[in-house]
Amino acid sequence: LSVTLTQWTWALNTFVYSYGFFEPISSVLTKKFTPSKWQGRIMPGWGENCDNVTAVVKNYSGLIALRLFLGAAQTGFRERSFLFPCPSPSTSINPRSNKIRGLIYIAFPLSSAFSGLLGNAIGYADGSLNLYGWQWL
Repeated sequence: LSVTLTQWTWALNTFVYSYGFFEPISSVLTKKFTPSKWQGRIMPGWGENCDNVTAVVKNYSGLIALRLFLGAAQTGFRERSFLFPCPSPSTSINPRSNKIRGLIYIAFPLSSAFSGLLGNAIGYADGSLNLYGWQWL
Protein backbone atom coordinates (compact mmCIF):
# COMPACT_ATOMS: atom_id res chain seq x y z
CA LEU A 1 0.00 0.00 0.00
CA SER A 2 3.00 2.29 0.47
CA VAL A 3 1.44 4.24 3.34
CA THR A 4 3.41 6.47 5.64
CA LEU A 5 3.42 6.07 9.40
CA THR A 6 1.01 9.01 9.71
CA GLN A 7 -1.38 7.49 7.18
CA TRP A 8 -1.23 4.13 8.96
CA THR A 9 -2.02 5.85 12.26
CA TRP A 10 -5.03 7.54 10.67
CA ALA A 11 -6.18 4.22 9.23
CA LEU A 12 -6.02 2.57 12.65
CA ASN A 13 -7.77 5.47 14.38
CA THR A 14 -10.50 5.63 11.74
CA PHE A 15 -11.80 2.35 13.12
CA VAL A 16 -11.92 3.80 16.65
CA TYR A 17 -13.71 6.95 15.49
CA SER A 18 -16.42 5.10 13.57
CA TYR A 19 -16.77 2.54 16.37
CA GLY A 20 -17.21 5.34 18.90
CA PHE A 21 -19.73 7.14 16.71
CA PHE A 22 -21.91 4.07 16.05
CA GLU A 23 -21.69 2.46 19.51
CA PRO A 24 -24.46 4.56 21.12
CA ILE A 25 -26.70 3.86 18.13
CA SER A 26 -25.96 0.16 18.49
CA SER A 27 -26.86 0.31 22.18
CA VAL A 28 -30.23 1.88 21.44
CA LEU A 29 -30.96 -0.69 18.73
CA THR A 30 -29.97 -3.54 21.06
CA LYS A 31 -32.66 -2.39 23.45
CA LYS A 32 -35.16 -2.30 20.60
CA PHE A 33 -34.25 -5.78 19.33
CA THR A 34 -32.97 -8.74 21.34
CA PRO A 35 -29.19 -9.14 21.69
CA SER A 36 -29.29 -12.34 19.64
CA LYS A 37 -31.00 -10.56 16.74
CA TRP A 38 -28.53 -7.69 16.94
CA GLN A 39 -25.60 -10.14 16.91
CA GLY A 40 -27.15 -11.62 13.77
CA ARG A 41 -26.86 -8.19 12.17
CA ILE A 42 -23.27 -7.73 13.23
CA MET A 43 -21.80 -11.03 12.10
CA PRO A 44 -22.56 -10.88 8.34
CA GLY A 45 -21.55 -7.22 8.10
CA TRP A 46 -18.36 -7.65 10.04
CA GLY A 47 -17.22 -11.17 9.33
CA GLU A 48 -18.19 -11.76 5.76
CA ASN A 49 -18.06 -8.33 4.16
CA CYS A 50 -15.12 -6.66 5.87
CA ASP A 51 -12.84 -9.68 5.98
CA ASN A 52 -13.36 -10.47 2.31
CA VAL A 53 -12.87 -6.86 1.22
CA THR A 54 -9.60 -6.53 3.16
CA ALA A 55 -7.68 -8.61 0.63
CA VAL A 56 -8.70 -6.42 -2.31
CA VAL A 57 -7.76 -3.05 -0.80
CA LYS A 58 -5.13 -1.52 -3.08
CA ASN A 59 -4.73 2.08 -1.88
CA TYR A 60 -4.96 4.36 1.14
CA SER A 61 -8.49 5.60 0.34
CA GLY A 62 -9.75 2.02 0.18
CA LEU A 63 -8.09 1.26 3.51
CA ILE A 64 -9.76 4.26 5.17
CA ALA A 65 -13.17 3.29 3.73
CA LEU A 66 -12.71 -0.29 4.92
CA ARG A 67 -11.75 0.81 8.44
CA LEU A 68 -14.79 3.13 8.62
CA PHE A 69 -17.12 0.30 7.62
CA LEU A 70 -15.37 -2.16 9.91
CA GLY A 71 -15.84 0.13 12.90
CA ALA A 72 -19.51 0.59 12.11
CA ALA A 73 -20.09 -3.12 11.52
CA GLN A 74 -18.32 -4.23 14.69
CA THR A 75 -20.12 -1.92 17.12
CA GLY A 76 -21.50 -3.72 20.07
CA PHE A 77 -20.01 -7.13 19.33
CA ARG A 78 -18.09 -7.61 22.55
CA GLU A 79 -20.58 -5.81 24.77
CA ARG A 80 -23.56 -7.67 23.29
CA SER A 81 -21.80 -11.04 23.53
CA PHE A 82 -22.37 -11.00 27.27
CA LEU A 83 -26.10 -10.46 26.73
CA PHE A 84 -26.36 -13.08 24.00
CA PRO A 85 -27.31 -16.03 26.28
CA CYS A 86 -30.42 -14.12 27.41
CA PRO A 87 -33.41 -14.26 25.05
CA SER A 88 -34.32 -10.68 25.95
CA PRO A 89 -32.86 -7.92 28.14
CA SER A 90 -35.62 -8.43 30.71
CA THR A 91 -34.83 -12.14 31.19
CA SER A 92 -33.42 -12.97 34.58
CA ILE A 93 -29.86 -14.25 34.72
CA ASN A 94 -29.60 -17.96 35.51
CA PRO A 95 -26.58 -20.19 36.29
CA ARG A 96 -26.45 -21.57 32.74
CA SER A 97 -26.20 -18.11 31.19
CA ASN A 98 -23.49 -17.21 33.71
CA LYS A 99 -21.42 -20.19 32.53
CA ILE A 100 -21.84 -19.13 28.91
CA ARG A 101 -20.85 -15.55 29.79
CA GLY A 102 -17.79 -16.90 31.57
CA LEU A 103 -16.76 -18.87 28.48
CA ILE A 104 -17.25 -15.82 26.28
CA TYR A 105 -15.23 -13.69 28.72
CA ILE A 106 -12.35 -16.21 28.62
CA ALA A 107 -12.57 -16.65 24.84
CA PHE A 108 -11.71 -13.00 24.01
CA PRO A 109 -8.17 -12.94 25.44
CA LEU A 110 -7.47 -16.47 24.22
CA SER A 111 -8.55 -15.61 20.69
CA SER A 112 -6.38 -12.50 20.82
CA ALA A 113 -3.35 -14.55 21.85
CA PHE A 114 -3.84 -17.14 19.12
CA SER A 115 -4.67 -14.57 16.46
CA GLY A 116 -1.42 -12.75 17.25
CA LEU A 117 0.57 -15.94 16.76
CA LEU A 118 -1.34 -16.77 13.60
CA GLY A 119 -0.90 -13.23 12.27
CA ASN A 120 2.84 -13.45 12.82
CA ALA A 121 3.02 -16.76 10.97
CA ILE A 122 0.89 -15.46 8.09
CA GLY A 123 3.20 -12.45 7.86
CA TYR A 124 5.84 -14.82 6.54
CA ALA A 125 3.55 -15.65 3.59
CA ASP A 126 4.41 -12.24 2.14
CA GLY A 127 4.68 -12.52 -1.64
CA SER A 128 3.04 -15.93 -1.88
CA LEU A 129 0.41 -16.05 -4.68
CA ASN A 130 1.19 -12.36 -5.38
CA LEU A 131 -0.41 -11.25 -2.11
CA TYR A 132 1.19 -9.28 0.70
CA GLY A 133 1.23 -10.82 4.15
CA TRP A 134 -1.50 -8.52 5.50
CA GLN A 135 -3.81 -9.57 2.63
CA TRP A 136 -3.66 -13.18 3.84
CA LEU A 137 -5.24 -12.12 7.09
